[in-house]
Amino acid sequence: MSSLNFKKFLSPVFKGLALLSCIFLLASCGGGGGGGQTAGGIGGTGSVASVGVANAIASVLVNGVDYSCVGATVIANTGNTNPGADDSCTRAQANGKLRPGMVVVVVGKFDKSTGASTATIVTVQSNVVGPAVNFSQSLQTFTVLGQPIDVDANTRYFLNNTSSQGTAGFGTLVGLPSPVVRVSGLPNPQGGILATYVETTTLPNGEVEVKGIVSGATGSGFNIGALNVLLNGQSAPSNGQCVEAKGTLSAGTTLTLTSLKSDNDCGGGGISGSFDKAQVEGI
Repeated sequence: MSSLNFKKFLSPVFKGLALLSCIFLLASCGGGGGGGQTAGGIGGTGSVASVGVANAIASVLVNGVDYSCVGATVIANTGNTNPGADDSCTRAQANGKLRPGMVVVVVGKFDKSTGASTATIVTVQSNVVGPAVNFSQSLQTFTVLGQPIDVDANTRYFLNNTSSQGTAGFGTLVGLPSPVVRVSGLPNPQGGILATYVETTTLPNGEVEVKGIVSGATGSGFNIGALNVLLNGQSAPSNGQCVEAKGTLSAGTTLTLTSLKSDNDCGGGGISGSFDKAQVEGI
């Protein structure tokens, strides 16, 4: 059976957030590689959250625990796949809403007596949507909305309805005329994004999108990395706040807001709440 596995890479920033989640948010935390480990005693049902990169789609295999996706809700950037009697992860893949390489957050439950686990919500994470520019094939990098993007041999691509991976996929991306992309990945220590998934997309209403940390806030705007964001009547956020900004792009690195909201996953995952066990694979 194919499964949704998590690649063993997480940035130091994200590993730190995961550790804080364990310390401050959770009743208890399972071991990093512990398949079948349980918390909270014998019998009954426990709650669990896991974060990582999808390698294949069907059930959800995380840290050695296989979660059923039957009845789960998949929350995707392109719309929800509602629960049903079938496997919601497989249905989401068929609808183009969940693909290998995407960063996901899985929240679910496990039966402490049988070890059976079920995903309740699978949330797809994306970092930025906009025109891809400044390609460097030697460095394996490019830029979207002023955000530096790194790729590697594990990066997966879905470009114009064709899947590819690694160097071949990046070469295809570089060869596209003025590509507009959606990037899902993990923050790196240099303030950029390690892309684990890149797909070509369109811009509904001409709106681009970026998620990141606010800096340089003034009465008229703020920055997300090298991107200048104009408030355009929106309430000003605070420096250090994680936000999701949508708007229209001008001059390559200036975004005029049409919507702005706080977010909680600028560190790469966004686990919040109280769980019996949190599972994160990392370096």
